[in-house]
Amino acid sequence: MADSVPISDTKLVSHAKRGCESSFRCLFERYYPVIHAYAWKICGDSTSADDIAQQTFIKVASKLSAYQQKDKFQAWLYRIALNTARDHLRATSRYRKRLENFESPQSQSPPEWEKYEQLADSLKKLSSDLQETVLLVFAQGLTQKEAAQVLQCPEGTIAWRISEARKILKRPPPTNS
Repeated sequence: MADSVPISDTKLVSHAKRGCESSFRCLFERYYPVIHAYAWKICGDSTSADDIAQQTFIKVASKLSAYQQKDKFQAWLYRIALNTARDHLRATSRYRKRLENFESPQSQSPPEWEKYEQLADSLKKLSSDLQETVLLVFAQGLTQKEAAQVLQCPEGTIAWRISEARKILKRPPPTNS
């Protein structure tokens, strides 16, 4: 029996725009876990990540007819998720405090949690623009070009932000003398 070839995002989007519910369901099933994980990395808690991911797909469903396929669907989806997360964090007055009160996910073992806590502590040193860039490129695995599409800025800005983040994270902590 031959392996089935997955349907491209382009075809699924095209069919979904014409009202095909099964195509939208395929997009949802393909991207919901990824968007949920991304939302969790931004806000730091599972409940907010659920809300953000669900709201993202509600927005996708309502805006799909206006989607222009000049950008990759995935980049468009991440942009909606990022804007939804920003709105959510502003609405809950936690935008600046989001990395301070992480809850340990029940599914992670302690060594993995320790690594995550170290990452969260490191990210606190960065501005929100640098944090968003680092999360997209390193945590989500997007290319710099894709991250530029999500953040709606030039690819050179993404490269600069990554360089700045590396410089900041390599600095030794201040000594108390």
